[in-house]
Amino acid sequence: MKFRQHPFGWVPAAERRHATRAIWRDGDEIAALCGEVVVAVDTTESWFWGTCEPCNVEAHRIVGVPMPGARRRGTGAL
Repeated sequence: MKFRQHPFGWVPAAERRHATRAIWRDGDEIAALCGEVVVAVDTTESWFWGTCEPCNVEAHRIVGVPMPGARRRGTGAL
């Protein structure tokens, strides 16, 4: 089993890079953090697809890291 630093990993599927808690292989149907059920596509080109924004937001929430450029509430600071 591969080491995972976080409780999720990235998977190219449905022409986006999604995040999932599943361990997957090419062709597997997986549940993404955005709520979509997608089919994994493990090709060199698929890793260059854009990132699913809802998955990215949820991944940042899970690890407790603010999204880049997000402002802290009430401070006006980055």
